[in-house]
Amino acid sequence: PVIAVGDFKRGYFIVDHETGTRTRPDNITEPGFFKVHTDKYLGGGLVDSNAIKVLEINATK
Repeated sequence: PVIAVGDFKRGYFIVDHETGTRTRPDNITEPGFFKVHTDKYLGGGLVDSNAIKVLEINATK
């Protein structure tokens, strides 16, 4: 098992893809109602490896 600790605000960046939103109708919804499914695409990555450290934990019983 591993655990990540640190300053995630400084070390990790989330990217919002402008073209990554998809909306599609639900064709199974009961007549008289309208329902849609929306998906949002996001990405992210490490921007400062000094801000976040990953620790490996040895699990023993």
